[in-house]
Amino acid sequence: TLGAPLQERHLLVSATGLRDGRGGEVGALLVLQDVTELRRLERVRSDFIANVSHELRTPVTSIKGYAETLLGDAREDPESRERFLEIIARQADRLAALVEDILSLARFERSEAGGGTEIEQVSVAAVVDAALQACVPKATERKVRVTVSCPDDLTMDANPALLHMGGFRREEV
Repeated sequence: TLGAPLQERHLLVSATGLRDGRGGEVGALLVLQDVTELRRLERVRSDFIANVSHELRTPVTSIKGYAETLLGDAREDPESRERFLEIIARQADRLAALVEDILSLARFERSEAGGGTEIEQVSVAAVVDAALQACVPKATERKVRVTVSCPDDLTMDANPALLHMGGFRREEV
């Protein structure tokens, strides 16, 4: 169409010469493959990695700085020590959540690349137990008693890796 903006395209070109039965050149075969979308996805991945690196650097820098302060001047000040330890704990939780999100994306990407999510029979009691184990430290800290009653033979169709990565984060308890 006249006046339409040109869209940038990335093409992968492979070429080979064609010969007849006597070895004489009769032409060439060119194969053009549009890799525009692949290049776009590579840019998105690169941007994502840069953003994740920045997001990871922030809590790591914070944890390192407060730990160094605790090892130095704040060691003798109980009020500062408590405040710094709370900040370190929050930043460590943030860091753990970021890492878990990255691992979740990697699992999802791997399952997508493999043609979909693998589904199998999974014990509901095992899933509940794993979730409970993740919550026990906070529940105990808050003096909350949790009891679970789940038949051992109860199963469900699920992807165990996605269940294990679960949406369970300690701060949600």
